[in-house]
Amino acid sequence: MKTITKTAAIGISCLVLVTFPVSAETIPSENENLNKDTVYIDGVPVPQEMLLQQEALNAYETLYNRFGQDEDNNYILPDDYAGEYIDDDYNLVVQLTTDDYSEYEFLHDVFDCVVFKTVEYSNNELTELAREARVSIIETENMDKIEYVSSCVDVRNNKALIEIGTEDFNTRNNITPYSYRNLPLEIKYIYIEDKVQQDSSVETEHDFVMPAASGSETATLIGGNKIEVIGASTTLTICGKHNGENSLLTCGHGIISVNSAKYDGVYVGSLSKVHFEDDGYGDYSIFKLNDNAIMTNKVKSENGAVSITATKYNVPVGTVVYCYGYASGYTMLTVTAVGKDMYYSNNKPYPLTIKGQTVAHIDEGEIISGDSGGPIYFYSNGKWTFCGVTSTLNTGNNMTFTPYLHIYGTFTALTS
Repeated sequence: MKTITKTAAIGISCLVLVTFPVSAETIPSENENLNKDTVYIDGVPVPQEMLLQQEALNAYETLYNRFGQDEDNNYILPDDYAGEYIDDDYNLVVQLTTDDYSEYEFLHDVFDCVVFKTVEYSNNELTELAREARVSIIETENMDKIEYVSSCVDVRNNKALIEIGTEDFNTRNNITPYSYRNLPLEIKYIYIEDKVQQDSSVETEHDFVMPAASGSETATLIGGNKIEVIGASTTLTICGKHNGENSLLTCGHGIISVNSAKYDGVYVGSLSKVHFEDDGYGDYSIFKLNDNAIMTNKVKSENGAVSITATKYNVPVGTVVYCYGYASGYTMLTVTAVGKDMYYSNNKPYPLTIKGQTVAHIDEGEIISGDSGGPIYFYSNGKWTFCGVTSTLNTGNNMTFTPYLHIYGTFTALTS
């Protein structure tokens, strides 16, 4: 295993010294449909990719159940562990910096889909390198034309990845991905056309509380539908419990003071918690529901709604998932990175870094302003499974979401 020293990121700033340029219907069984493009489950067309990835996801969960977690619920990975992903044959590729796979052979006792691969750098090394590079860029470069700087591990290519986002169209011609010397580090400039994080919600008036609805008004809550917070609109993620009280979950950005939520014309609750803070993990907020709100475990789907009956803390690279936002509706995504840290240089009232985001490529549909808070979910092992909250759109083809990993300690999603 090659060691990346802490001094490797010294001088990283020179890297950027360039001109900124619901009940199931009667259907055939799943196994009878695996050779077809889609099956219909609860009226929803499910692609075979989502069915074929099930065993890899089961292996992933079995593996991660062996790892401990820190105070932020992040998994504590061994120093020889280099990440994992689902490949094109729906195998779970487990990467190590050693040829000795004995500590992980227990996976082969249960799963045929696990493949081991030896690579050069561990996940811990690459995460540290990526974070040092991101901090160096932020501290040394002119941020006037930079919207965000992100860092994560490109697990498939076993390298650290930095993205520098800009809305300045004139810089686009100079955007060139490249690697620096012998470091396993790539830096990319990303041209940004739109960002959910900037547009989906606005700051609210401090200490303003909306009146409770009259006793005759009720609203049945379904994730994926619109909620309003004093003139702003976002998407309801899912219902659940916070501090033992009925609550709803949505995104956290733009919701910075005490206010209440309105759903389908009915005031349904008041703000309990916002988690959108510098150097914090995740982007979400929680509203305590009043007696006028009727909770369900349903979220919107391409055709109607489905009932969430399971949760996953996170999913690996290569996982196909759904998102549903009130503004654009259904979207299908493929996860491309986990553990991404995002520094927003133009966030108001001050720049901040949001950590631990999951990145996904938009395969079908779109994500636009108002979709923040949309539920991220998929079908696996006979259950519709919730795994995250839509956060922001980085480019026209990629989005980020807060994995349930950074939420479950505070909010418990309703699954029955």
